[in-house]
Amino acid sequence: MAMRKSGPLDKMMGARIRMLRVNRGMSQAMLAGRIGVTFQQVQEYERGTNRVGVSRLSQIASVLGVSIGELFESSRTESPRLNSPIPLLAEPGALRVLKAYARTPNPRVRPFRSW
Repeated sequence: MAMRKSGPLDKMMGARIRMLRVNRGMSQAMLAGRIGVTFQQVQEYERGTNRVGVSRLSQIASVLGVSIGELFESSRTESPRLNSPIPLLAEPGALRVLKAYARTPNPRVRPFRSW
C-alpha cells in the first residue's frame, strides 16, 4: 500500500487553520479539546505534518466559526508554490504584531497609511 504523505496544500491548510485559531484567541489545547484530539495533533495539523481528514476539517471549521470553503479560500486563489503571506501570519505572535501596527497612529512607527 502506498504511503500517504502531506504536501504543500496540507501545509497551507495548516497555516490557514493556525491563522484563524490565533485570530479567535484560541489556544491549540482549546481547539484540540473541542474537536476531540490532543494539542500535539493540532500542532501536526497546523505544521502540515499530518493531513486533516474531511470530517475533522468539518469539525475544525465549525469550532472556528467558518465554512469549510473558507478554509480553502487562500488555497484556491494561490498556488502553493507562490510566496504566500499565509505561513508568515501563522507564525506565533505575527497577528498580534500586525494588529498592533494597524492601531498605531504614530507616523514614526507607521510612516504611511494606505486606508
